[in-house]
Amino acid sequence: MNLQNPKTLAELTQCFSRLLEIAPCLEGINNEEEYQQALANTEALLIAIGDNPDDPRNHLLNMMTHQVDAYEYRMHPILSQWDQGDGVTALLKILMRQHSLKQSDLPEIGSRVWFQKSSTVSAP
Repeated sequence: MNLQNPKTLAELTQCFSRLLEIAPCLEGINNEEEYQQALANTEALLIAIGDNPDDPRNHLLNMMTHQVDAYEYRMHPILSQWDQGDGVTALLKILMRQHSLKQSDLPEIGSRVWFQKSSTVSAP
């Protein structure tokens, strides 16, 4: 494929535009309705692909799940923090904030030094 060729680039642009009409979640997910639709489409694609690692639709599935993940991380930052290995601390900080607790209210979690070292993630 030579994208320097105007005809090839125009054809690719037309195909990509059509793909975005069919699967708009590839541009990003902006609300709960789009998110639910993306989940349904992802599930349908998973079923269609089955266990075939060579199915070319796996590329589309990867792009769709990337957008679903991005939306989930934006809407639920704790998921992103959890995936980064900071989830336990982030969750603890969120719960402490929700219940108006200080670190001194929870002596069971360990020393102040431990909590400060492990709480590099700020709660939303």
